[in-house]
Amino acid sequence: MTGDNWLSLDLSGDPATFRTAQVIGSYYIPLDDDERFVGIEPVGRISWGDPDSDGVADGGLLMTLGIMFYVLGRSKVGANLDIYSPQTGDTEMSLKLQTYLYF
Repeated sequence: MTGDNWLSLDLSGDPATFRTAQVIGSYYIPLDDDERFVGIEPVGRISWGDPDSDGVADGGLLMTLGIMFYVLGRSKVGANLDIYSPQTGDTEMSLKLQTYLYF
């Protein structure tokens, strides 16, 4: 996706151009033998963005690796590891644990 970033102006005063791309994949695996967990789903995402294509190296790459456990009754528990790598600067990581409760 590309377009004008109206929050950022280039040197001539016109909106800067941004570019971004994203790929997401997941695969649900049903679990028939377990009474508590009904499924598991590994997930992955790669996102790249550049908020000002005319500017300095201000873009970055985000990778997410995760797993979702589906619990009987539509609830689920998941964990994601995010790895952010900017064009300039240090790579950062974060781990998220999430619950989705259905009642």
